[in-house]
Parts: sequence; structure tokens; C-alpha cells
Amino acid sequence: MTTPSHPSTPSGPYDANDSNLSLEALQALLPDSYRLEKPLASGSFGQTFLAYQGERPCVIKMLALHRSEDWKCIDLFEREAKLLKHLDHPHIPNYIDSFTLQEDSETYFLLVQEYVRGKTLEEWVEDGRRFQYADILNMARQAADILIYLHQFTPPIIHRDLKPSNFMLDESQKLWIIDFGAVRDTLLAQGTRGSTIIGTFGYMPMEQYEGRAQPASDLYALGMTLIYLLTRQEPSQLPKRQLRPDFRSRTQVPEPFARLVDKLVDLDLQHRYRSAEKLHQDIERLQQKQAQRSPLAVFQRFKGLRWNSATVSVAGVTLALLGILALVFYLGRAPEQAVLAPPEKVSHSETQILNEEEQAQFKPWYKLNTQDNLNRVIVMENGGVWGQAYRELFYYPSNLPSVFMWSAQQILGVSLVDEILNHHNTIFVLGHEKDDSDMHYQLAYTRDPNAEWQRIDAPFKGRGAKLLFVDHEDNLWVSHQKQVWVYDFKAHAWQQKLTAPFSVYTATEDSQNRIWLGVVDRLMLWNGQQLVEQGKVQNGSISMLSAAEGRVVMGTSSGLHVFDLETRQSSQFLTKQKITGLQRVSQGWIVGSEKAGLHWLNPFAKQASEMLKSWSVAQGLPGDEVKAVSANTKDLTILLEDVGVLKLPLNQLTSSFDNLSQSKSLALAVYDDACQIPNELLSSVVGQGVSRHLVRDKQYTFFDKSSVCPYSGAFAYPNSVFYFDRKQMYKQRGHEILGVPLPEESVLSPEDMIHTGSAEYVSFSGGDNYRYDINGRPQWKKLEIEGRLKFSDHFSSIAACEVYDDQLYYLASVDEPTSVLKSLNLPKPDVSYSFYDIASFPDGGPLVLASSQGLMLVNPHWGERVMIQHFGKESGLPTAFVNKVRTTEEGNVWMLLYEHGLAYFDLRTQRIYTWSTREGLISEFLSDLTVMGDEVWVKAHDDRVARYKITDLLKNHAKIQKNTTRNAGS
Repeated sequence: MTTPSHPSTPSGPYDANDSNLSLEALQALLPDSYRLEKPLASGSFGQTFLAYQGERPCVIKMLALHRSEDWKCIDLFEREAKLLKHLDHPHIPNYIDSFTLQEDSETYFLLVQEYVRGKTLEEWVEDGRRFQYADILNMARQAADILIYLHQFTPPIIHRDLKPSNFMLDESQKLWIIDFGAVRDTLLAQGTRGSTIIGTFGYMPMEQYEGRAQPASDLYALGMTLIYLLTRQEPSQLPKRQLRPDFRSRTQVPEPFARLVDKLVDLDLQHRYRSAEKLHQDIERLQQKQAQRSPLAVFQRFKGLRWNSATVSVAGVTLALLGILALVFYLGRAPEQAVLAPPEKVSHSETQILNEEEQAQFKPWYKLNTQDNLNRVIVMENGGVWGQAYRELFYYPSNLPSVFMWSAQQILGVSLVDEILNHHNTIFVLGHEKDDSDMHYQLAYTRDPNAEWQRIDAPFKGRGAKLLFVDHEDNLWVSHQKQVWVYDFKAHAWQQKLTAPFSVYTATEDSQNRIWLGVVDRLMLWNGQQLVEQGKVQNGSISMLSAAEGRVVMGTSSGLHVFDLETRQSSQFLTKQKITGLQRVSQGWIVGSEKAGLHWLNPFAKQASEMLKSWSVAQGLPGDEVKAVSANTKDLTILLEDVGVLKLPLNQLTSSFDNLSQSKSLALAVYDDACQIPNELLSSVVGQGVSRHLVRDKQYTFFDKSSVCPYSGAFAYPNSVFYFDRKQMYKQRGHEILGVPLPEESVLSPEDMIHTGSAEYVSFSGGDNYRYDINGRPQWKKLEIEGRLKFSDHFSSIAACEVYDDQLYYLASVDEPTSVLKSLNLPKPDVSYSFYDIASFPDGGPLVLASSQGLMLVNPHWGERVMIQHFGKESGLPTAFVNKVRTTEEGNVWMLLYEHGLAYFDLRTQRIYTWSTREGLISEFLSDLTVMGDEVWVKAHDDRVARYKITDLLKNHAKIQKNTTRNAGS
């Protein structure tokens, strides 16, 4: 850095009792070309000012030498200035200048950068902004673009401190990355020990804690930032599932995007995105899909329509008639707010109607040709259906092949639609302005889609507003965080009705005009003066309520609860299922669940078995993922993920449930969780896939070696149980526990370690791999292998796999004490792969790899020529994502498919067999798999465990597909 000349100034501009330099004092020190405007931020690290260099706004960051905690602060400050000189990207603030200023005994370091008019993502969230899926997807794409630029340097530039406060979003929704003080411009050579750890807790992956930051570390931090935007909570505050933040329970986004985020924050580098380029491609693919689904894309197809005098005349007459027939809203004089013109009607010629053949596949349901981006539907008393998207609202009349479409701006004068609510034939819409830091809400309503919309200003600001219900006096109830407001349509005025102890998520009114509220996990009753707690759900939060005939039915994130007002007892159904729809109909309730289809609840049934009936894919429902449920006095409407909106007359509903064919049940037994498996069964089955051991004086159940009940991170082998803390590996045999210090501090999982007869192999997230010899002198030996390994053992051989720079490592035999991992050079694949699991056959058969592109068989025993056989969707798999593989002694492969159930590959005949719920599988959302002798055991996403006899499964498979193979040689 250079020290420019500057005018003489009074001595002592820095007061030791005041840690901040005043604006006047700094201005006196600066060169004449800079004019300070105002301070922007101040902290222990330094100060930031808004300034002008001539007419150009800029930011001046200043650090005083004697204020810095240590020389590392100075090093980071200088490092940022040095780096910014060489960066040139439209999403990184430009470097302008850097220099030092000397005054008496004090030295000041200054960095001048381009000024960005905006706020950090952290500030946006704290100010109440709620980012929508499309916004987050767009920001993720922009971030990936910046990381592509940074990581393409040789060596790559690694930011190391990406987090919400280091991303800025300007007024044009352009994303910027700031604060390059922690940047790392080189990768440590393999084997180098440690470095200073720089980053932020919750946004750093394990390899960064170990001083081995790499490009994938920035991608992990980006994933955690996206989770923060989705949930508005720090990732460390979220519940964990498989060591990853469980953001799905706090937000709703399309599952393909949720899987993308999962891959960004995977602790295992093997599963995480390796490059920003691949991330950018996947995001663009999601954006293209979203654009194709957007209602605006539909209208673009008709830009080429030619208008003649006849069509113009018809349009004019139609608009005139619509104006003449506009109705005055039945609830009285409209508030004196802006009134919208009638919506433009889309003619039926622009709406594709499903033909009879297409409708036949959905019988007895009728399929509406609806938009794919809907997240809520409501069927009105007149049979029309409203659909809500993030920025648009749609209306499908019951008697016309037409669609009405409005943007949020048209209806509300703001950008986003938050919620819709119906009361008789009136639809209410709540939305907010995404660029408003106060999140100002607008409300609108109409009774007739052909008539005018009426707007109402909401009195509250900030995130957390929800439409609740319309009471018997036609007053609208709305919650905003802890407060509940009521809008009186007669007086055209808002009144704050009550304040709850926690945020109010949902509320309803019963037939006796009592008000019931769901206050996070508590059911509360409003008696007109105070809230009285009635009960509390043990798991999850109450997201929807319905009250009738002495029952309050609660839909939660972990099941359905029915509260009996007379007995004060609560019953629970659909345990561990997220309830997504709840609708009262005659003699019962219709319930939608996230992954288990549609359900009919009749709590008044005499027999418990008759209280709940389910309609899933297994019984012919077109899909299991129900997003919303709505009903009027005649029709039931449901919204299914990837299917759309289906309607069914209510008079067919009861008979449809009664006539549902019983789903095939191929399972020998189903257990609520692994703890329910009887001890005598575990002692009789062949194999070690499921077992029970006493660990540290407590019984643990292990599924495929991993402890699942209770979950602890321990894992079992035939005669030993292993578990770790950050510093030691513990091996327990009976009551004897042996502790072995680890060669590196780390958090390890069962996949990171393999136990053989002569050694244990451990792979650390930073890329170091070790062998611990048991025979002879026990010691750790570092393996000369680059990259993270994934272990799998079976029968008499094991395999360790990391496809890194096209290298695959394996161990052909574990019986020889001197055996070491060998490597193969794999041919470069046509497309990018991610590998999720590996297994091996006994007696030296091929290695079996589960990947994002299907099943791969790799034969490592044919000399220099590596034979690869690939089996994907073209070979009969319903999905290319294979999560887990297990081999059998007969030479066959069992596969766990991502959200598509189970598959089986016969190596001899080269055929694939598949099972879904239609064929009697417990669920298509499976999380674990093991083979136990002549049985296959699977674990579902809700922790249920099912046993299947292999011969029974093979008699009831979905299809047999002759495979084609793809061979490649190196």
C-alpha cells in the first residue's frame, strides 16, 4: 500500500476512550479528492463510511492499527485490498484505491470500493422481507455465476466466509458478494497440517474447520445461506435430519430445489456439489422449468394473434357488458380504496382442454388443466376453483373452458400473493410488496370474478401475517405474529382483537361461535376476554384447525390430532406425516398429507379401524403428495404435486373410499420403528443387517450397521460396536471399551469407516485417509490417496470408493494383513455423476456403484481394461437416482431409488424389477435398505420398518425390462 500526501491536521484525532474515529477527524486525514457523507457501520474490526470521489459514490473501509485485536486483522484487511485489485466481475464491488494514513503514533489502513445501493441479505430478512422461491432461485444462480468466476483462477479463489451478511441485494435485485478479507487464494497441498480457521459458525463445512477450505466449501456456505433465506432462521437453530438442517419442516419449496439445497449442504464432499458450474447448470434447468410453467409463458404463445375489426368489436362489447353487470359487494359499501377494473378474460381457445382419453387415466377424478406453479386451491360454492401461485391468481369457472388470470400487482398493487381464503362465494387475497423493508400488506376481495376487486390497507407491517377465517357476523380475522386483528366490513375498520403468548398460526370458529386458535404447538380457546390453553401437541406445530360436533381436528407438521371436548382426550393419526390439507365435510373430515395421499377421517366411527381410511397411489390416487384440499357442498378439490388440480363430486366420495381396493400388502411385517422389532426375531434372522446391542449400558437397534433407535451415530459389526467423539474412536466388545485417539479431530459417521479382520479404515472430510492396523503394533498409517472415500463391506470383500479425477479406489481382499487399497482409472463419463453408495460381490465380482445417473457395474479384474456397465432410465429404472445398493451371494443387486421405491437387478439375466406402493411397497419414500438372508428389509422416511420375502416380491413386480449395456475401456 502507498501513503498519499494529505493536509496537516490537528494532532490526536483518535480518542482512546472512544473506539470510533469521528467523521470530521477522518475527513481531515483524507486526500482532497474524497468527501465523506456519513458513517455506515462500526465494529471491533473497523469503520465503514459512505463517501464521494468527485461525483462517484464509494465506500471507505478503515482499520486502525492499535484497535486491531492482532496482526491477523491487518493481514485480512491487506489481503482483501490486494485481491480486489485483480478482480473484475459485475457482481463484485470494484476496487478503487487503498492506502495508509499516519498520524502521530497511529496508523490507519483504508480501502476504497464501489458503493452498492442495497442491503445485505441478513438486513433484508431482519427488516421483515420474505423471499419467495423464484427470488431465491434467481439469487442462487447469480451467486453460482460469481463463484464460477472466483473458482476458475489457478489456484482457485475461495471466499471462506459466505453468509447472509456478506451478500448484498441492490435495488434492481442484483446480488453482490462482499467482504473478501477471509479469502483464500490457494489450496493446501495434500498432507499440509492445518491453517488459521476463518469463517462463521453454521456456514462452515467440516473441512474448513480442519483448515482445508476448497471450492466446495463456498458451495456449502451458499447452501446454508439459501436455507437462511427460506426459513429466516440460522441453520444452527433448525432441527437436524441425517446431520443436515431440516428446512423442509419450516418452508415449502419445490422438491427438485430442496434436493439441490440438500446437495449443497451435504457434509460428505463425495455427495456435495463439486463445482459452481454444475450448480449453475442445475439452477438454470429449474428456472427454465419454472418459466415454462409460468402463466406468462402461456400468454406469450398468443402474441402473434391478429386482430381485425370483428374481434375488436366483440372485445369492446364484452368489456362494456362486464362493466354494466358489475355487482356491488354484498357486505356493504366498499372501503374507499383503489378499485380495480374487471380482469381480462382468457378465451377458451387459449386454454387446452383435456380430451376424454386424457381424462380417463384420472377417473373417478376430473382433472383441471391447471398451472403447475400453484401452492393452494379453493373450490367455491358455485363450483369455480381458485388457484394461488406466488405472483398470480387464477380462476377456473365451473361451466366454461376458460381461465381468469391476475397478477398480484393488478389485484393488490403489490408484488406477491401470500394467502387466499374463501367465505361462501367471496375470495380474499393477502399479499405484500417484496421490495418494502416494512413488508406492507394489502388485502383485496371480490364475490364475482367478472366484477371489481376491492382493496383494504392492512394496519400491520413485517412478516408473519395469515388469513384465518370469516366469523358468523361476516368479520374477517387475520393474525400477525402474536396479534389477531378483525376487519369489520360494516364499520370499514380494523380492530386489534387479542394478543397471544406466541405466534398464531391458524384459527377457526365452531358452530357455537367459539374461537379456537393454534398458537405454535398449543390449542387455545378465546372466551371473548382471554385465551385459555386447552392442550398441547407433543411434536410439531399446529398449521390448520377445524372444529365441529364436539371435536377439534388439528393438522400439524407431524400428524393429525383429534381433541374430544367432552372427554378432554386427544387421538393421533398419521404419525410422522406432515398434514397439508384439512376440510370438514358431511360426517367427517378430508385430510391431505405430504407423502401419504388423501384420507377420510370419521372420529365418530364405532370401530377404531373405521376412523381413518386412506387413498394413496396404491389404491389408484394419481399421486401421494397432496399440497392442498378444499371442498364445498358438492365437490372435493385437491392439489397434487406434479399432477395438478383434481375434482370429485362429494356424493361419490364416501362410496369411493368404501370401494377402494385393499392395497396389496407384501410385507411379512411392518413396525412403527426399528425399536419395535422383537428381540427373538433379531436373533433368528440370518445376517447382520439389523441387530440390537447394549452400548454404554443402553440398548440400541442398528439398521444396516447404523444406530437408528435411538439415533446416536454408533454402528455395529458382528462382534464389535464403534462410536466416535471428535478426538477418539471407541471400540466396544461386550462391556469392554477400547479408546483409540484419532489422527485428526473430526466428526465421523458410519460411512467414514470400515472394519475388517485386520484393520480399520477411516476417511476424514478434509481428504486424509488412514488405516489402523490391529494385528501387530496398533497404529495409524496414512494412505497415499487423494480425495474422500466411501466405504461399504459385504461378505468377504470390501470396497472404498471416491471417483476423484476419474480414480476409483477399492480393496479386493480383507483377509491379508498387508492388503492395501488399489486404484482404477475410469473413463471420463459423458455426463457428470455423483456417487452415493458402493457394494461388492463375494469372490471377486464387479464393484456396484449407486449414482445420480443410475447403477454402474465396474469390473476391476480384467487387467488394464476397465469394463463399465451402466443401467439408467433407459434400462427400466423409473428414476436415475439410486441412493443405496446391496448385493447378494447369488450375484444380484438390490437398489433404493430416490422417491421411487425399490428395484432389483438380476446380474445373470440383465433384468430390472421395480416396486412402488402400487405393488405393495410400504412407501416410495425410503431411507434405508438391507438384505437379511432370504428377506429384504426397508426403512421408510417416517421410520417405519418393513420386512419382505424375496420370493414374494419377485412374484409381484411392476415390470421386467431387458437391459442394454454401455461398455467403456480405459
